[in-house]
Amino acid sequence: MGIIKIGSSKNRKGVTVSPSTVLFNGNDVKSIKSGSTTIWGKSKPLVPTLTSNNGSDGGVASSSGIHTHPSPYYEFYAFDNNDSTCWVSGGYELNPWLQYSFAEPMVVNCISYRQTESYRINSAKIQGSNNGEQWDDLSDVFNVEKDNEVHKKHIDNTKSYIHYRFSVTSASDYTMSLYHLQFYGYQP
Repeated sequence: MGIIKIGSSKNRKGVTVSPSTVLFNGNDVKSIKSGSTTIWGKSKPLVPTLTSNNGSDGGVASSSGIHTHPSPYYEFYAFDNNDSTCWVSGGYELNPWLQYSFAEPMVVNCISYRQTESYRINSAKIQGSNNGEQWDDLSDVFNVEKDNEVHKKHIDNTKSYIHYRFSVTSASDYTMSLYHLQFYGYQP
């Protein structure tokens, strides 16, 4: 285990970079701390495996709507770690979204997602809110991978929110679906 301390400096573009501490083990970076903020190293999956829309952590999965034919495609299906179930949005929604509301504020700095082979998502936004009405855009997800694999997207975020959502901004069909969605981060 080793530690490298880097003082304030200017990067290649001439922007002053805050003092940083890098903790490493061999060639693997374990954490990066900039000032008093740890930017990497605290992340862990935040949403428990769900068997209903109500999480064991007191959180709740919700969405703009669900497809109900031939049977309901509930929100929690995207969080149940089951490859044979998925959330499907209600039909003909302009900007469908899937969210998880935590019982306590969390800092999310990464998501993982896997979409289904049908009902394709082209792009989305990751958003955070503390009141469920006013949303901050945290990151864009462009060219959403269409290869039926789980993909991770890192988010430059250090602010805590109660509500996080995956909000679709462009799709190739009248409804959208996800096999898997997970928010990674830490409780401040």
